[in-house]
Amino acid sequence: MDQENFDELTRTLADAGETRRAAVRLLAGGMLGSLAAWLGMADAAEAKAKPKKPKGKSRRKQKSQSERKMHGSLQTEGKGKGKKKKHNKKPQSPPAPSPLPPLPPGCEDCDECQMCQDGACVPDPALAGIPCLGSGPGCSHCLLGVCTANEQLPCADGLCARRGQCCPGEKWCEDHESSTGFACVGETDCCPGQRTCADGSCGTNTRCCPNEWKCANSTCVAQGQCCLNERKCSDGSCVSAGACCPGENLCPGTGTCVTQNQCCPNQRKCPDGSCILAGGCCPDEKYCAVDRSCIAKDACCPGQIHCGGRCIDGDVYQCCGAGEIVCWNNSACCGSYCCPYPYKCCGTTCCFS
Repeated sequence: MDQENFDELTRTLADAGETRRAAVRLLAGGMLGSLAAWLGMADAAEAKAKPKKPKGKSRRKQKSQSERKMHGSLQTEGKGKGKKKKHNKKPQSPPAPSPLPPLPPGCEDCDECQMCQDGACVPDPALAGIPCLGSGPGCSHCLLGVCTANEQLPCADGLCARRGQCCPGEKWCEDHESSTGFACVGETDCCPGQRTCADGSCGTNTRCCPNEWKCANSTCVAQGQCCLNERKCSDGSCVSAGACCPGENLCPGTGTCVTQNQCCPNQRKCPDGSCILAGGCCPDEKYCAVDRSCIAKDACCPGQIHCGGRCIDGDVYQCCGAGEIVCWNNSACCGSYCCPYPYKCCGTTCCFS
């Protein structure tokens, strides 16, 4: 008999109030009874072969009770011959189970997790992990010949599954956080540490559901979404938080990204489309210290005037003549030259007034 049929038989006997150990004894008793019956038949054959002794009165008195019962049964059967059978007889209750055969001497106190070996009780290896009658809300199983209670809970029918196994209609799951090292869930449920996918299958951090992709940190996200610490680009792709999307530039010092036709927050755009740091001047500009501004290279800063192709300070100098001669402001312009103070221009020369 294989293990599965044996478990089914003992579960049936358990429903009738018998323990698994009692079932083992009952099966053993059945085999011993068959052997005893065979030996009895052999003794009877031997007795018939011996010469018969004359029967006496005392011999008749020694009739066994079983013979008297047999005689009474035959009489009852004879009385019932010829009578019509009634079809509406009440169903008879099944006969009471035969008592278990006694254990050999020295093994009278063996429990349901032990076996008799050489007149002593020793652990039965075949019963390791088999449910036994313990105490407490949890199940008890045979462990080294002792019925030991544990955290495993009974099944829906009140019986306990084998140690480390699940009840009928459940599936076994590995669970490192459980004290037993495993967990039992429904056949269509997901194990601890798993999640239910949209199609009803089970996914984990190491195996993503259909229509999902795995992130660098082994988590799973739906396709079309970005992982943690990522951002989505305009083309639908995802890049890490410190990287820029295709067609973007990384701003130095800030870590922000801008499009190629934009400048960073601390920059400004020049007329040629380039970007420079705020406070600086573009390639075709010059810096004016008086107001810290940038102007075109051919323009003069505030307070300056053009003279001879250059910019001069209008508060200090003046531009004289068609040749744009630079003269001091207190000088007198005299044609193409200047008359320094206190001289004045007298025609084409400088003179005192």
